[in-house]
Amino acid sequence: MKGNRESMTIFKRNRAKNVRTKEWTAGAGRRPKLLAVMVLCIAAVMLISGCGKPPTLGTTVKDYDGFKYLSDATLKPGSGDEEIQVFIPKGSSEYSSTNYVSSTAKGVSITLKTVNSSLVDNAGGAKEYIQKYGTISSPNLSAAVDEMNSVKKTKDENSAYATGFQVLKKYDNSYYSVCITEFLSKIEVEKKEYYVSGVVKVNSDSTGDDTGGLLEEMKSYYGMKMYWDKEKAKEEADKYTKNPPEYTRQYIGGFVVQIPTGWAKDNAYSKSSGSANVAVFGPNGKATEADNLMAAYSMISGGTGDYSSSDFERQLKAYLNRAYNGVTVKTAAVDSPIDGGKAYKVKLTKGNVSLNGYLVFGKYSMIMVYNAGTGQMSSKTKERVENMFNTLQDYSAAKNSKSGSTTKTGGIISGNDATSERWTL
Repeated sequence: MKGNRESMTIFKRNRAKNVRTKEWTAGAGRRPKLLAVMVLCIAAVMLISGCGKPPTLGTTVKDYDGFKYLSDATLKPGSGDEEIQVFIPKGSSEYSSTNYVSSTAKGVSITLKTVNSSLVDNAGGAKEYIQKYGTISSPNLSAAVDEMNSVKKTKDENSAYATGFQVLKKYDNSYYSVCITEFLSKIEVEKKEYYVSGVVKVNSDSTGDDTGGLLEEMKSYYGMKMYWDKEKAKEEADKYTKNPPEYTRQYIGGFVVQIPTGWAKDNAYSKSSGSANVAVFGPNGKATEADNLMAAYSMISGGTGDYSSSDFERQLKAYLNRAYNGVTVKTAAVDSPIDGGKAYKVKLTKGNVSLNGYLVFGKYSMIMVYNAGTGQMSSKTKERVENMFNTLQDYSAAKNSKSGSTTKTGGIISGNDATSERWTL
């Protein structure tokens, strides 16, 4: 009996040992699962702390340091505590305010601001907002080339964007190129809908080996490719540096006029009285009686569309005869460069002094471009006056012409293009 009891004790002890061994052996199969869960938890912690998946616009990742060329900044879209995290180029030039931030590095600049969703809705949507109010849609009057591509949407339809290209003059009279991307992205913060507007410019005069890497990181973060055509930028800049444009554009009383490159307004002769304004242009801002361009402009109380051309011309001629008593007045109706407007070739003569030019009436404004002096007007001055008339634009039309398609404004012409005449004096 004693032996049996000892055998039973040993059996129980061995069975308990075997049970513990089986449990441990079974637990070995669960260990990989447990480790996998631990890895996922650690990964989640790493993501929160900034070591995981790269952020995109509209997400917030604290202390993320995975970008080589971008660093985080903050936009505040409203008066509350809401904040929008954005990533901008790391650079020496950076500025920020409540709802605005800008930065420049590696030849790339970005300007970001928040836009209230109601403003976008009132414009008709993100695409329409860029067309109506975008920086890229406004004519750059100092550009030798000013192009804009049509506004498109990203695949997820959360962003609308457009690209553009400009050639600009430097202080040393050489030229450089700028590739532009403007976008409007919809995001949600604290369950409120906001838009972030961005303008990215790549300056051909400042790019380097790291520019491509920076643009790739921006593409990853903002969800769209930032426009940069290195070859075109160089070719166009070299082209205009070697062959500068003959004319540049000026804004005058709601109109865009062209004057020779290197000319400027002569403030000694230019007058502005509110009702009658005269701008006189000459080489380096110095006009002479024989060699100048003038533009007189004024607002008018109503449109000219209710008058026939013949009736309007008779009234115009009668007015000029009264206003300039003793002056010989000649007028002739011509096609207007302004859609829906009226235009007249005008010559006023008294003795050896003559005024030669064109009167153009828009819907609510008028402008006269002309030369005034003694003796016979030179062929070069005549060409300049005709170019000023033939290329005249209403500013709003110049803005609208950039929206919706790839365009060159034609605002600055060089070589034989400048002699495209519709009417001659």
